[in-house]
Amino acid sequence: MTVETQLNPTQPVNQQIYRILRRDIVHCLIAPGTPLSEKEVSVRFNVSRQPVREAFIKLAENGLIQIRPQRGSYVNKFPWPRCETAVLSVRPLSARWRVGRRA
Repeated sequence: MTVETQLNPTQPVNQQIYRILRRDIVHCLIAPGTPLSEKEVSVRFNVSRQPVREAFIKLAENGLIQIRPQRGSYVNKFPWPRCETAVLSVRPLSARWRVGRRA
């Protein structure tokens, strides 16, 4: 994650970093369980750590990463807890539907 990424100077830096990291997590460009380093992200975007911290906090508030004091930040194994509940509730219905189609 050391590739520098250009940011738009007309938009708040922390929001841009949040959107880019969110996109990378949602599209699995950053795999679940991957540690995220404030230092590496700040180097990637060529910014100080403060906007990176702010982006990390927003990512954590949205359930995409977990911030563990003294241990670091990690992409959640399943970053969408509400979706996991939905998937688990739909599976039995889809199984019944498949069985019904075979009959």
